Amino acid sequence: MKKIVLLIILLIFSFIDFTYAQVVDTERGKVEFVGLNNWSVDALVDTLRSISPDQSLHACAADLRSKLGFADASAIGYFDNGDIYTVITVIEPQDKKYIKYLDEPSDSLEIVSDWKEGVKLLENDFQGFNIAIQNYGRVLFNDKKSAKENLPDWVNAENVERVWDFLLDHNSGDDMNLALWILNSDKNFKNRVIATSILANFSEYDLTWWVLLDNMRYPDARVSGTSMAVINSLSQTNSKDVNWKPALHSVQHLLRGTNLFAYNTVLNILPKTGFNRELAEDLLRDELIQKLLRAYLDAEFKNVRKYGQQFLSSVHDKVEDEDEWQEVLDHYLNQ
Repeated sequence: MKKIVLLIILLIFSFIDFTYAQVVDTERGKVEFVGLNNWSVDALVDTLRSISPDQSLHACAADLRSKLGFADASAIGYFDNGDIYTVITVIEPQDKKYIKYLDEPSDSLEIVSDWKEGVKLLENDFQGFNIAIQNYGRVLFNDKKSAKENLPDWVNAENVERVWDFLLDHNSGDDMNLALWILNSDKNFKNRVIATSILANFSEYDLTWWVLLDNMRYPDARVSGTSMAVINSLSQTNSKDVNWKPALHSVQHLLRGTNLFAYNTVLNILPKTGFNRELAEDLLRDELIQKLLRAYLDAEFKNVRKYGQQFLSSVHDKVEDEDEWQEVLDHYLNQ
């Protein structure tokens, strides 16, 4: 099987046609590929279907990474006029050396005794736990009413409120120190999810924002996804100016495409937190960062283009025509 896949890949690179469309129509709606350079969409789709004939394109991110050697990939669904529009973003194999996930700690510790209630809530209702985290920012700033109104009908509201109560009870300096230590030392994903959630209580510290952003590079999606939920919630209710310079290393890796599921969040969060214009301009001179941003600006789906445009407009004067954003990037690359 591996030899067949390798043969298909070699054939693809022999017959690439850069005029192929980036959007594919499927029974489940349109699928757009963003970030392709050396691969054509048609050839890539044919390869994916030959490898996993029973799998939908909408769930191909794992195959792109594990079977075709892509450096990173994400598949995110959007609602567009009542239809599902899926955007598959990729970093191709030749850029693999630039994708830097965090190393997992070697130790997997027992559940923190004081966190057993929170872990039980996580185990019994993982989706409800995530919904609670997404709305916790409102609770923190005395808007529990709107937080409850924002809950979807299908979620168990009692479980959500238990998560909120648990987090509100863990807001001391000792709780913050323990959470930071766990994220530095422990591989146990349950402890890491609870630690990440507890950090929501400490949004006044730049360190919290640095750690949450860095944690988006953690290879376990349950952990990195919790970081995304926490930082999104905080940015909606208690956004503050953050000095991102000490965390520039992680910012760079995320903007290059490490954990593409987090890319939209990074583009959204940095402008909301007073990202320093000088730092941003330095990053925009990075060819890998530019490559992914250009792919977003060229996307057919307007929601994807807007993420790139809004990020750029936070560090550069707005332009009258969308096509001018590419010229803005040229300006930084040529400096």
